[in-house]
Amino acid sequence: TAMLPSRARPCRAMTGRPEVSLTSLASPQQVGEAEERLRLALLTGDIAELDALVAPEALLTDPRGQITAKREWLELHRLGRSNFERIDVLESTVATLERHAVVSALVHMIGTFAGVHLAGACRITRAWRLSSRQKLQVFAAHSSLLPLLLPPAA
Repeated sequence: TAMLPSRARPCRAMTGRPEVSLTSLASPQQVGEAEERLRLALLTGDIAELDALVAPEALLTDPRGQITAKREWLELHRLGRSNFERIDVLESTVATLERHAVVSALVHMIGTFAGVHLAGACRITRAWRLSSRQKLQVFAAHSSLLPLLLPPAA
């Protein structure tokens, strides 16, 4: 059973952008809710939810720098080769433009991706779009493991 982190923080909107309450536009609140659904689906291995939240044409760049299509990405999760024990959101920023949004998040994660153990900080960028059915879906994502900061050599 996956441990659900208690330190997750909600997304915050970038300053200077007016709030939009129309349902035909992506709002920072909608994006934050979709991000949380995605985080929980990754922690629990909920393949149906992952499938619903990721667009069919999505391009996903993993921490190894490899581009993965949605079908291959879901298969990694289905086979148990990608699973997460913790995903703690340390900071998150959302920028919206009409039916699209970009999220930049700093997360601490512990888990396995494509059979490789991951533990540490990661910067994730996701592009979301509001579909014709008014559902937010990721259509592009990139994740980078952050190296340990070492003190300068003496």
